[in-house]
Amino acid sequence: MPDPADLTARAAATAVAAGELTAQDLVDACVRRARETADLRAWVSVDALGARARAEEAPPGRLHGVPVGVKDVLDVRGRPTRGGTTVTDPSPAVRDAAAVAALTDEGAVVLGKTAAHALSLGVTTPWVVNPVARDRVAGGSSGGSAAAVAAGAVPLALGTDTAGSVRIPAACCGVAGLMARPGALREDGLLGLTPGLDTIGLIARDAEDLAYAWPALGAARRGAHTGGLDGERAIRRFAVVAPKALGCVDAAAVGAAEHVAEALAGAGAERVEAPVPALPEFGPPRGVVIGAALHRALVAAGIWPGRAGELPDDVRLPIERAAATPGSAVAAARAEHARLAGELRAASAAVDALVLPTLPGPPPPRAGWPSAAKRDLRAAGELTRLCGPVNAAGLAAASVPAAVDDDGLPRGVQLVGADEPTVLAAALACRPVAVGHGEGPP
Repeated sequence: MPDPADLTARAAATAVAAGELTAQDLVDACVRRARETADLRAWVSVDALGARARAEEAPPGRLHGVPVGVKDVLDVRGRPTRGGTTVTDPSPAVRDAAAVAALTDEGAVVLGKTAAHALSLGVTTPWVVNPVARDRVAGGSSGGSAAAVAAGAVPLALGTDTAGSVRIPAACCGVAGLMARPGALREDGLLGLTPGLDTIGLIARDAEDLAYAWPALGAARRGAHTGGLDGERAIRRFAVVAPKALGCVDAAAVGAAEHVAEALAGAGAERVEAPVPALPEFGPPRGVVIGAALHRALVAAGIWPGRAGELPDDVRLPIERAAATPGSAVAAARAEHARLAGELRAASAAVDALVLPTLPGPPPPRAGWPSAAKRDLRAAGELTRLCGPVNAAGLAAASVPAAVDDDGLPRGVQLVGADEPTVLAAALACRPVAVGHGEGPP
């Protein structure tokens, strides 16, 4: 058997169920890998002794014995939830977040908490090192989760996504990410950013693992759910988002989307046109909407303005702008954001899946990070351009590693659709062009 730390979630769970591997041995292998790759700074904490004890008691289930990482904005009982900053409550959480509890009820073992960009208001997690391209950012705000999966420290991790924070780091680190529709999963125990846009997601090494793990979140879903993939879905019609709707993207990003389109066509799906609105137009109103929501939450928590000095500049500056934004401007931004979201929903309704790059270019260079706030903010605007509109429209999305460019950098492609089973079916149909970066140690 290969190093257990290199197993996919589905292979690991199968091996434990068959008695070929114990849950404790699997945890030990992942703890060792986490320690070997500690220089990536992907982890806030690794609870080796606690994880081994939990492995002994893990119930049989879909993820029996599978170690998972949890982004440090989701509660894990007995651990504080700091959200990448010192301004949050340092007290240990008294219960697991709903999504964490759903996975552990299916036998998953929490290995530890992964690094997050401060208050999730950022897309670089600048102190985290990208395992597959150490000179490039790991992405964010779920950067620690993506880096941990790509390094082989865990086969599966939880993240959150308000404007791309699962999909962006997945694309940067060459792994796969699933963003559930906003509101699809219960948010109990989530240190959120923007109600209505926040959502929880999974990061794994490939689309097969996303599809395997998604049913394990069933207990955290709102409303009724069924097992498996909620039934097999056939992707009958898809559209590749036209370059004019994407804004400035490089040739490798366009090429990666075309590779995915070829795979979908090869699986029997029909390629059609869809009138997608110009995605760059979402950026300005989205920034106002998110800034206003976070400013309001920080004031209510007694953090703003008294503890503003404890926040990094790339978080503090947009909140300062939000504090100075008139209510009328916020209302206008919300209306414009909603209008654009309606247009994107309408375009998506005409097909089973929209195909577009996850990022407009390669992961940005890491040299000099952590860097000046202005650079962080420019990166945020660029890296969320193709992801944030999906949250606004209330759609689901999966980012899959679809290509490696001429510089050896991973390129991700998004599959966007009405619900999680549909986008997972589209992601699985792309297996002929999938590229796996996170299959072993960096």
